[in-house]
Amino acid sequence: MPRGTASHPRAAPLRRSGRKRVPRPVVGELQLECEVLAAGGQDQLQLVHTAAAGSEAASLLEPLRVVGAGA
Repeated sequence: MPRGTASHPRAAPLRRSGRKRVPRPVVGELQLECEVLAAGGQDQLQLVHTAAAGSEAASLLEPLRVVGAGA
């Protein structure tokens, strides 16, 4: 049983990261940081996308924060 697999008793948590370009019809292309995290003992994966603080993508996403806060 190789270390790092879900069936190994001491499996290291899966964590990968990278950058992703996401085209959006209204605001154009967003450049986001993407992390893949293991959840639930590595049988589930969670994708987390964030925009770097002060980046163009962060400023394009800012209006969504206001919309979400009013919901």
